[in-house]
Amino acid sequence: MQQEFYYVIVGNGIAGLSAAEAIRQHDAYRPIAVISDENYLTYSRLVLSHHLGENILPETLYIHPQSWYDEKNISMILNTKALGIDTDGKVLKTDKGDIDYTKLIIASGSYCFIPPVEGSDKKGVFALRGMDDLLEINHAIKQSDKAIVIGGGLLGLESAWGIKQKGLDVTVLEFFPRILPRQMDDEGSVILKGIIENLGIELYLGVEAAKISGNDKADGVVLKDGRSISGNFVLFSSGVRPHVEFAKNASISINKGIVVDEYMRTDAPDVYAAGDVAEYNGAIPAIWPIANAQGKIAGINAAGGQEKYKTIPPSNMLKVMGIDCFSVGDINNQDNRFKEIKHVGDTEYYKLFLDGNRLAGAIMIGDISKSMRLRSLIEQGKDMSNYFTSDNAKEIIDRL
Repeated sequence: MQQEFYYVIVGNGIAGLSAAEAIRQHDAYRPIAVISDENYLTYSRLVLSHHLGENILPETLYIHPQSWYDEKNISMILNTKALGIDTDGKVLKTDKGDIDYTKLIIASGSYCFIPPVEGSDKKGVFALRGMDDLLEINHAIKQSDKAIVIGGGLLGLESAWGIKQKGLDVTVLEFFPRILPRQMDDEGSVILKGIIENLGIELYLGVEAAKISGNDKADGVVLKDGRSISGNFVLFSSGVRPHVEFAKNASISINKGIVVDEYMRTDAPDVYAAGDVAEYNGAIPAIWPIANAQGKIAGINAAGGQEKYKTIPPSNMLKVMGIDCFSVGDINNQDNRFKEIKHVGDTEYYKLFLDGNRLAGAIMIGDISKSMRLRSLIEQGKDMSNYFTSDNAKEIIDRL
């Protein structure tokens, strides 16, 4: 049966939720429908890796209970897959039937990228993106004793530590020659590598998986250099890709993601996009704070507003293994555009990237209590010359 809603949001991640919240702040009455191929209300994906190996009830991770959606007149259409969009007729096509919309917000998020590795379809091979993944993984962890995590980024390291805490031996494989290649510089990665190895996690850097060994079930990973690593639990953590397949036959511009302007508008009338699926100024940061901010702008403007999205500096936080790490802004200084001020200790590391009298980026390992202050200073572009009077980054940060 065909349904009709004034606002239709595809995706119930943080971008979809923040869009719905923003709409309700500007339009209290017109009906909203949120479409999701999952069977859960919006939950915090950020903490999924913190619950590896636990007996978790999905509803404990919900951001809002069902009663909140009822009060806000937001219909949650769950376990429903978007198949296509008729932008001329303003119809969203799903596997449960068509839904007419007046305003459409695409917040379909992203999916885990699994590299073309032979045997990646074997039993015992997983990727962690959603609640169902977590529940399946938690069952498998209890039947495993040695894990291999493919990917040494934020999620890979968080997952490795979560699995290690459940008593498994853990090996992390990273394609790049250092861990956290997007969030750390060389020096910071070396310090972090030492901390992680001291906690009993084995790291292989600059390596690539050639195949998953085993018959029906995984029993290890063979590297392209010929080495074999044994393990009966394999977790891919190799990044994400925007979930754009259902929109490819619609009259909407798609590059890597769905192309949007500063109002989060696509080039189709009354269609917006936000979060991991949206490409703005050629970039898809695919991180929670930006998805949240973009969803808010999409919701405001779908409800009749004219608010521009202000680019916020990308920031990432890692709080595992007894380590606090944080990076924000532009930390790629290969062309020596920025002046660098740092502080290096045995288990702590601070580096500031200065663009004249302004702060362009920062890396912190250790005490990260000033992390939000640093992000705010980068966003504001303030003159920091009064602070840049020391050649020790920790001293500068402590004075902020």
